Amino acid sequence: MLIHPPSKRPPPLVVPYNDSLNDQVQVFKLLGVFVDQHLKWDHHVNHVATTVSCNVSLMRRLSWTLPQKSLLCFYYTYVIPSLNYCSLV
Repeated sequence: MLIHPPSKRPPPLVVPYNDSLNDQVQVFKLLGVFVDQHLKWDHHVNHVATTVSCNVSLMRRLSWTLPQKSLLCFYYTYVIPSLNYCSLV
């Protein structure tokens, strides 16, 4: 990946490795954080929002069958870590 401002297009980077060429990527996942070539957070924010939305939807469907204590445990186990992970970045 080449990191550059959106207004400037760098030339394509060709890096041979073990007799094959590596593809240039626009988004890369590094330690759970999606980094794109313009250092924007759009992809990472969309991923976190989708993950939290799916978990909250599942929690809503389970709210009819599970007690409140179990739902709270689910919330602290699946929703909060998604929101807090790398929040300082």
